[in-house]
Amino acid sequence: MKERARGQKQVLEENVSTLSFYRVMTAAVALAYGFSYWMLFNNIALTDYVMVVLCGTLLLLSNFFLSSMAQVKRSPTGEVLDPGCDLNIPGGIAEHVKDAIILTSTTTILACIPGPRMPAPLRAGLLLWTSVIAPWIFSGSENDGGDAQALDERALKKQKKLERRQRRGY
Repeated sequence: MKERARGQKQVLEENVSTLSFYRVMTAAVALAYGFSYWMLFNNIALTDYVMVVLCGTLLLLSNFFLSSMAQVKRSPTGEVLDPGCDLNIPGGIAEHVKDAIILTSTTTILACIPGPRMPAPLRAGLLLWTSVIAPWIFSGSENDGGDAQALDERALKKQKKLERRQRRGY
């Protein structure tokens, strides 16, 4: 069943709120990163500068892309002719761009933490996977042992039946 189309006014309002949310997120990340390095560190490595510039560029371009998708077309009288693309359609390209903004923002905020950042979370994730998650997912229930025995017995019976047929010459 096809969903009802939303009105132009609702799409326009949601686009404005979505754009303002992601712009505020980008500005907050930039301020947090700048403040943390201004307060905490005096020497910043070249790779930090390069990565911050790349993250900042990605954030700015993503915000620009979202705003160009949601560009409103108005008549000379000010009436809305086209509210632009709906940025809140699930599974649309805007959803992927918003995910990129969130991921880049998270990465930039994590970069504010001094010291070895990635080995510890990766090691913790590996330990969590190997000791808790994987055994829980891949372990069989208590009844699996009985089911496995029944399957083995059936396979053995089929094998014996096949051997008897071959001896008879069928």
